Amino acid sequence: MIFLSYKILHGADAEEQSRAGREMLCGLVKRIGISPDGINIIKDENGRPRISGMDNIDFNISHSPFLAVCVLSAGEGRVGADTEPIMPTVPKERRERFVKRYFSENESAELAVAPDSFSKIWTRKEAMLKRNGKGLAGISEADTCLPPDDVRFETFEINGSFVTVCIPAHAEIIIFEE
Repeated sequence: MIFLSYKILHGADAEEQSRAGREMLCGLVKRIGISPDGINIIKDENGRPRISGMDNIDFNISHSPFLAVCVLSAGEGRVGADTEPIMPTVPKERRERFVKRYFSENESAELAVAPDSFSKIWTRKEAMLKRNGKGLAGISEADTCLPPDDVRFETFEINGSFVTVCIPAHAEIIIFEE
């Protein structure tokens, strides 16, 4: 099972955003019957956070000043999440530089057909990269239009933001608002 929790924030600073993410993680761990008191978050060799001693639990947190999200996998495999404010349009010059540098050919083609899909594509890309756990390495080669068969994307609009999770293809997802 995959659990997604989100909390609407109101112009939160970085410390408040991080606290909200940690609180949601503790809440989701508690929902699956594990005491949050013993959670020790460590980083793997690539700097990706994980819970020490709980190899069957995976999580990812993303936040902005207006929204925090936490996705947790209880035995289903790795997960990734990203949230970005919905930007109806990105200035053409900035978009062209960004797309040329970071988007695959397929993502560029999708953007050409739907110019307002920039934020949605970007959240897919970051969620996939976070799931893979290698950071921004390979960002321009990652193609969210052709994800591996074993994963899928779920994108939601929450509080003026896109939230995208990259989860195992077979998994069910349950959503909670904090």
